[in-house]
Amino acid sequence: MEKKFQIYDLAVHKSAFVKYENALKEYFEKNNIYRDKDVHELYLPLLELKELRSLDRFKNLKILWLQSNQLKTLPFIQNCFSLTEIYLQSNLIQSIENTFRNLYNLNVLFLQTNQITDLKITVKELSYLKHLRNLNLFDNPICLEKNYRHLVVYHVPSLAIFDRNTVKQIERVQAIRKYEPEKLAVKKKMAFMRCLDVSDWSKRQDQLNISKCDSIASFNFSMSDDSPFKFTKHSKTELCLSPSMRNNGTMFRSVKEYSFFDWSKVDLYENKTYFEPEQKQKNNENQKKIVELPQIVTLRFT
Repeated sequence: MEKKFQIYDLAVHKSAFVKYENALKEYFEKNNIYRDKDVHELYLPLLELKELRSLDRFKNLKILWLQSNQLKTLPFIQNCFSLTEIYLQSNLIQSIENTFRNLYNLNVLFLQTNQITDLKITVKELSYLKHLRNLNLFDNPICLEKNYRHLVVYHVPSLAIFDRNTVKQIERVQAIRKYEPEKLAVKKKMAFMRCLDVSDWSKRQDQLNISKCDSIASFNFSMSDDSPFKFTKHSKTELCLSPSMRNNGTMFRSVKEYSFFDWSKVDLYENKTYFEPEQKQKNNENQKKIVELPQIVTLRFT
């Protein structure tokens, strides 16, 4: 009995492939395609396909249309590295585990109206797609799970459109706040290559003394001993804080001033005039050329 069952199953398996091969042959004849490397787009919808042979032979395949079939698994696209768009809506797909992780160039993926049930596996698989911009998962059982949209947006940060709606910046922030609050806290602390401990910020504000301390440091840097042009860094002014806050250095306000040369009024090399000896002598006698020096521009940051 086992042998008969195996033979029957193999016959069904072959008939499914025959249907696929016939559809493929018809598509090639209709589009005048004679070589596998000339296949850039494959359009096979509404054919009730249940299984497909591997599409590895189409090395330049970019766009794949397989909507409205009866596909349950997708092993045939695992190594189609050139794919950028895949349309698999209205099938019978139950899981996408180990399916898309090698498709690094994928930008568009439509999986709506299927039977995908495991949100964690789905999100883990989609997280490998670093260039995915447009994703549809609506009309699947996973859409009924709590925090479905935030979880997908968090794990696929490259998304611009999800379920036909634009992904807004506030959604990204809410997703990070929900699933990785420590990362958001670190981002708030970081400023000017420093990481400040801002926990219990409201308590520390009560300890502030608004009066300012005297300036604590200043120095001049001169280009040369005789040069009138100087680079000046003014004093750093620090708020008077409680001793514990001053020791930690958690809050300070600095004032910096930088000076530099403004060469915009000085003649460029191309604008300088060179005369012949006779003309040069006449010019020296008739007019005196004014040579302008660079001006000093000062910027202050507070």
